[in-house]
Amino acid sequence: MPAREPKELDENQIARRQRRVALLATAFSFTGQVEYRHAYSQSGGAQFCFGPAATSDLLLVYTEAFERDRDPDDFSLAAIIAHECGHQRLLRDPTLTVVGRKLSGQVFEEVLASLIGSLLVTDSRDAEDLVGKATVELATIGLSAVSVVRTIEQLRGILKELVR
Repeated sequence: MPAREPKELDENQIARRQRRVALLATAFSFTGQVEYRHAYSQSGGAQFCFGPAATSDLLLVYTEAFERDRDPDDFSLAAIIAHECGHQRLLRDPTLTVVGRKLSGQVFEEVLASLIGSLLVTDSRDAEDLVGKATVELATIGLSAVSVVRTIEQLRGILKELVR
């Protein structure tokens, strides 16, 4: 099967996408390099890459993030970027790092990144989508529905006090 390639864009369209992702990342206090790549990643649309220092961190945003943004039933570009910025905050903010260590593991990192992202976005639908993503992540590890809701509420309450 041939690899799927994104629709061709001219330099101006790519530059507009680069500016848009950089503005969103800046709005969410991302520190480091932000790049738009006109390619498919199969990562969900964006990736946070941890560098030796915050200024060396990298946020990569791919074509599928823009495709998902156009789908009203999928995550917005802002929500996708906020989730990735949540990863940076979780790994770089000393207070959040302590929380992350106490709740270590891939699932909890994804849950915390989504919940942090839900506090960064300004759109209530984006916040709900990110809380929903965290909820699904917790449900996949076998917690009861009651435990999932309680855990999400408790974590979000703690994070509200820590995320500025």
